[in-house]
Amino acid sequence: MSCQSSPRRTSQPPTSEQKRPRCAMTLRAKFSPYTTMIIIAGLCIVAISCWIMFRDTTWILPLVFIATCGLPVLFWLYRLQLVLEDEGLSYRTLTRGTTVLAFPEIQDIKNETGRENVGDGPVAFSRLVVQLKTGEEIRINLQAFSIEVVHVFLQRLKCECQDRGINYAELSL
Repeated sequence: MSCQSSPRRTSQPPTSEQKRPRCAMTLRAKFSPYTTMIIIAGLCIVAISCWIMFRDTTWILPLVFIATCGLPVLFWLYRLQLVLEDEGLSYRTLTRGTTVLAFPEIQDIKNETGRENVGDGPVAFSRLVVQLKTGEEIRINLQAFSIEVVHVFLQRLKCECQDRGINYAELSL
């Protein structure tokens, strides 16, 4: 995939919008929360059907509890997102809110993938490490997002970094 866009043939001089293509892209959490939500909804339907048929209420309370707690958790997980815009990166965490990183504030970006020894054995990881000019380092976990979409996102980010003179490295650890 090339970082340069194909030139447009027009009789008018290019505008600033034509000179620099928009790179906006948003990553949201994987599809798996939706699968979980469907399973929870299915369990609720089965529970209600069984309760109506057999009038046995001893096991319905745990299923209602799972459904009641499960749906807010799924919506909470859906809030997680990573956005690449013309101005910079925006990352919404589950606990700390949204962090906005403007490109002029970024010194370099590393795309790290590999395995870390945690607890019982090696665990795979994929993350962006953003080094700001102030010296602060921000780590963004990419495992919550779909692998295919992350590859497209990283290619666009790499091109954007090259265009802006920001160091971009791909590290396999």
